[in-house]
Amino acid sequence: MKIHCWILFEITSRVSALTYKAAVVEMAPDENSSYTLRKELTIDSTIALANEAAQGGAQIIVFPEYGLIGWPNTPYDTTQKAAYAELFEEIPEPTGDIPCLNPSLYSNAPTIVALSCGAMNNNISIVGCMGDIVSCPNSDYPGCRESSDGHLQFNTAVAFDTDGTFLVKYHKTNFWGEDNYLDPPQGCQQVSFDTSFGVTFGLAICADIFYEFPNKPLIDNGIQNFVSPIAWSNYMAHMQAMPWHQGWSLRNCVNIMFANYPWNYGQNSISTGSGIFSCGEVKASYYKTPTWNPQKMGTIIYADLDSDVSLQAPSTLEPSSLLTWDATGNPGWQFAPLAEGYVCSDTICCYASNFVGKTYGYSIGALGGIDSGCGNYEYGYDCGIASYHWPAEVCGIFSCMDQTGTCLDYQTPTGNLTGVRLETRVSTNSTVLPHVLAYGTSGTTSEQILIEPGTGLNFFQNGKVVVLTIDSFPHPISSAEIYGRLYEKDNLLYTCPVSSETEKNESDFSTDQSNVDTVDGGKEEENGFPTDQSNADSSNEENEEEGISNEENVEDNDFSMDQTNKGISNGRGKEEGIVKYISIVAIFRLFFQ
Repeated sequence: MKIHCWILFEITSRVSALTYKAAVVEMAPDENSSYTLRKELTIDSTIALANEAAQGGAQIIVFPEYGLIGWPNTPYDTTQKAAYAELFEEIPEPTGDIPCLNPSLYSNAPTIVALSCGAMNNNISIVGCMGDIVSCPNSDYPGCRESSDGHLQFNTAVAFDTDGTFLVKYHKTNFWGEDNYLDPPQGCQQVSFDTSFGVTFGLAICADIFYEFPNKPLIDNGIQNFVSPIAWSNYMAHMQAMPWHQGWSLRNCVNIMFANYPWNYGQNSISTGSGIFSCGEVKASYYKTPTWNPQKMGTIIYADLDSDVSLQAPSTLEPSSLLTWDATGNPGWQFAPLAEGYVCSDTICCYASNFVGKTYGYSIGALGGIDSGCGNYEYGYDCGIASYHWPAEVCGIFSCMDQTGTCLDYQTPTGNLTGVRLETRVSTNSTVLPHVLAYGTSGTTSEQILIEPGTGLNFFQNGKVVVLTIDSFPHPISSAEIYGRLYEKDNLLYTCPVSSETEKNESDFSTDQSNVDTVDGGKEEENGFPTDQSNADSSNEENEEEGISNEENVEDNDFSMDQTNKGISNGRGKEEGIVKYISIVAIFRLFFQ
């Protein structure tokens, strides 16, 4: 008898980007007045939270800015550099060792040893934030020669691998009101670190996200995953932590994990808002007014992320023509009732239309000049802190009744506007992102509602023209802005190189909008201002007069949500991120006689 047996093996494997599970925790340090005891108790809580996150499957966890040490006992006396020094430690340069196994090398940095042990014992990568002191005598450390008190002190993020390896330390480059008690780093650090689970992360701290350096060079070098400890207050309506990081993540199409320091500053100002975002998509978020209980540990949020964000490919959007406006306004922040539909500040004009809901209780605002974190938005006001002033171009709507600087205070909307379209025209080199926030239930984790890109939030930039459309139904809009930054005009405390790649594809961006044709060719005199810009020739002529052709606008300033070509603009190869399939067919023929 002859038996023929055919055995067919078909093996199909998919090679794609790595996925990983991330966690961030919004927690405050212990409030003990003894700095030594405070740090010991805070470390205990930190390690316990790292253990909890590891048990929940997380491979990396991010803690807040200053989250390992807290503020000095007199936190508002920012001139007391010595008070902060008492909380800081002398952190050695990472050498790739495991401090938990070599504690004698870190006798002046016990927090580093504790974090290393916490990462090693729980098999989780830990990112925390503390203070670093560099003693200057006999040191060639950058900036030491300029030191007036014999040492330098820095706001410092540290990262550990899952085996406890001390990977990197990073000194915060860009300050937010810290000018009087920190030293500006002069080393031009662009810090990234590789983890045992195969993902490379860029490292930043809070206000760094607001500037070109160090994040843009990291993005240009192909970094797609970022971690950022923050201590970000909510007193400014147009500078909320969650929508700002969402817009930044969307603009650059990267993953970002940020952990906020919950704090009550008084005068209706708090610090809260943490999240995990992927190309603007909200994977996880947390926002809640802090309640003070020293025994209460922080809240952990989790999300699964694809390490290669370029695999996501939202739809493209191309406007039909370029808008042209010649109106100008007074300098500084300018406001008008939203029903009027437009307002100008210097050369920046902001137009609003397509309202859904009533405009009552809202104002439209524009800024072409210097924005401020001083709390006083009067034109020309200077509170004496350099990091509280920066150049910006802004077009936005705000939930406020009177048309003054108080519109920029974060507040509960009294109106019910759920839809709007904003349009503006910015400078050639303005880097623009959307900042959109809706309102949920006051005092709960759902107080701040973020709108998903491509559905309720649609945004594009073509050269100088920027358009933002919003559908937040059923939640009323709190604030919505097109926010442009003129990096080249920043007055910085450092001079660091930015790669030439940052000058390419810098300003064009789009998400899918079904009503794109109405962007440049709307109804005449709609909402009190002309919107018929259908004659593209006039805009072309204006650009030629300025020495800018349409082709140059697209090449130098265009930014698109179509991520199929994102590898080019971000310095990644075209073929990286493409899903590859490997099919192996083995046929065995066995004969049995």
